[in-house]
Amino acid sequence: MPMPAQGFAGTRTGCHTGVAVTAGELQACLDGKVETISPETPLAEIVRRMDRTGQSALVVTDADRHPVGILTERDILRAYARELRGEAVRGCTARDLMTPDPVTLSLEDRLYDALVISQSHRIRHLPVVDDRGRLVGMVTHPCLINAHLRLIDEQSERLERAVARETEHLARTNRELLTLSLTDALLGIGNRRAMEVDLRHSLMLAQAHGHPLTAMLIDIDHFKLYNDHHGHLAGDEALKQAVARIRSAIRSADRLYRYGGEEFLLLLPGCDARQARQVGVRILEAFARDPVPHAAVPLQRLSVSIGIAALPANGEVSLTPEAFLEAADRRLYAAKAAGRNRLCGPGDEMQAA
Repeated sequence: MPMPAQGFAGTRTGCHTGVAVTAGELQACLDGKVETISPETPLAEIVRRMDRTGQSALVVTDADRHPVGILTERDILRAYARELRGEAVRGCTARDLMTPDPVTLSLEDRLYDALVISQSHRIRHLPVVDDRGRLVGMVTHPCLINAHLRLIDEQSERLERAVARETEHLARTNRELLTLSLTDALLGIGNRRAMEVDLRHSLMLAQAHGHPLTAMLIDIDHFKLYNDHHGHLAGDEALKQAVARIRSAIRSADRLYRYGGEEFLLLLPGCDARQARQVGVRILEAFARDPVPHAAVPLQRLSVSIGIAALPANGEVSLTPEAFLEAADRRLYAAKAAGRNRLCGPGDEMQAA
């Protein structure tokens, strides 16, 4: 049964819920007339249903209305493309064509969390379930964006009124506006708050469905020395250069966030510890291959230390987001203690560039 996202209270992760929002925000975006089909529905009936209703996505549910898959127009186009290639698709059912284990939302999820989940997973249609996992409707990515923009407009209007009233109210409303951002203003990657939402939801889904998931904490070595020696403006530029090198070594499906200061968190969905280690080696090599000068250290260039955490392969141990980050954090500091410019993962020997 698909599981909606659950909240967690941070320790070192520093979670917060600063936006002034209330439960039930998704009601404004919810389409309660979503079409459902069974896994045994044939392709021809699926096409007729989409044509009759004008809906671009159908939710596949079991007998108790628990979502087990989702079918979009793109899935139908892929099926007919297969037929053009000579493959037999006429006998296909929803089970053969659907995307299984769909990402779902709870009615109690906040609008901001829903938008983060939609963007990070690149999903345009999100089924919404009640507290028993039963389908109650659907929200779409465009609707979430519009609702999010309306919320920002409302906050902006409150900000303008606050200017005329009192300085303290102005500052408080401005802080609320800042928390609505999904990205780090300097680096153009996900910010800490978006990371906390994505990590919580990705970890829940991976453990619910037995999928691999790894996370990396990546810290730039001796960055305070860099700022002291080169200046803070050069430090900002070095952070951008570091992000470019990390991005050059990862997949488009991997998600990079600024964890704080010169530290980054990288989520690698579908990667086990061995595959994540290969990604980590590529990151180390990217910094060595295209060096950013750092005159204040013997290496004479920027380097990074990496700590890797992975879900247990047997799925027997359930991890909280705090425990998952703590595992990566311990290995990051082990890599630093061993001399920096290296990675440390579960059960692995450390490797330097």
